[in-house]
Amino acid sequence: MSLIQFAIVCHGGPIETQALLCLKSLFMHQRNIHSVKVFYPRELPPISEPTEAFMKRYGAEVIEFSNEFLQGITDPFSPENKRFLVANKIWCMEGLNPNIPRIVMDCDILVLSDITEAIDSVKANIAASPTLIETLGRKYPNLFQALDIPLPRDRIRTTLTREPMPPFFSSGFVMVRDTNGLFESWLEIFRELKDRSDLIENLYHTDEISLALSIIREGYTYQLWPAYINVPLGFLDYRRKLKVLHWFNLEVLRQQHVLTPAFREP
Repeated sequence: MSLIQFAIVCHGGPIETQALLCLKSLFMHQRNIHSVKVFYPRELPPISEPTEAFMKRYGAEVIEFSNEFLQGITDPFSPENKRFLVANKIWCMEGLNPNIPRIVMDCDILVLSDITEAIDSVKANIAASPTLIETLGRKYPNLFQALDIPLPRDRIRTTLTREPMPPFFSSGFVMVRDTNGLFESWLEIFRELKDRSDLIENLYHTDEISLALSIIREGYTYQLWPAYINVPLGFLDYRRKLKVLHWFNLEVLRQQHVLTPAFREP
């Protein structure tokens, strides 16, 4: 059974509630935890003292870092700047031990059941889920050409619409192993693409696109999570097999029946 590092990103504000729900579910249900780290970007409001105390009580380590894309931005929460917020998770890769398998996840994740079996089945460098929809648009051949990355022959299907696409993944729940250079490659490609609306139809997805491109360019192997991991709430009904829920919207989550059993003490 492999021990796993888990990491999320949090800062002051409503995201603290998401982070607390995420960590509570993780510590209640997952067995093979090596460590849990919460990364805080110093360019954003600080995590409140009660929230940080809760995190530390459960054994999580809070680590401060700097997101270069947020520096000098007066309104990081504006629609045009949200792509820089989602880039926060890139720095999680730098702050985790590259010699121990690691899972980087969004705060709006609930771990509802132990996934050790799925984790131990991962033999590739990367485990992730396909994106919900095809986020590349019609420009993707130009995207590969601009970065001098060969267009892969492999195709996977989007989670929601089942469209075929090159290997592009949700960055909401990603496991990484034996990839010492992923941080540098992911960051380098994000820097190249962050303002390239001529290549990316929706810049909000720049973090996922740059992650996939770095995986392809570096030649890392990948495999897809089982359907019960990183399940998008409100889009699909996998509740009978549900183990990791990606809930997106708290109001939708409150209407579901998965929340109460998730926090029932074992």
